[in-house]
Amino acid sequence: MNDVVWQMPLKNPPKLVLAGRAVHGRRRTEERFQLPELWCLHLYNYRGTLAVDGREFAIEPGFASVTPPNARIVYRFQGESWHGFAHFRLEEQGDRVPMRAMQDLGAAYGGIARAMDEAAGWLPSMPCRSSVRLWEVLWQLVNR
Repeated sequence: MNDVVWQMPLKNPPKLVLAGRAVHGRRRTEERFQLPELWCLHLYNYRGTLAVDGREFAIEPGFASVTPPNARIVYRFQGESWHGFAHFRLEEQGDRVPMRAMQDLGAAYGGIARAMDEAAGWLPSMPCRSSVRLWEVLWQLVNR
């Protein structure tokens, strides 16, 4: 497992912009993204690879990744690939905490995936509640 760590400003809650589940790999085996203002959290249940600004990470079922704003992101898929995701903003002020770029969630995967589904479900009607739920998930990832 790669030990790349981002310094994430988690003093204040995130502002969740978009969350849910997505499928890739049906038409293309590679996709590229760059989100200028958004951090991203992904929960995986497939195998593939992720490159973040040229750093390569293996994706395995039960893994989670966090990518910083404006990163050049390249996903390589091995067939149909489902994942949960959250795209969010963080205030840049305040203390920063170390967040691993990729980690194996092990037995915690199911609970974290359920929390992410809750955050996604609350986003349209209760955006503050969904952001707070995401904030708790991010702190769980920091404290693993």
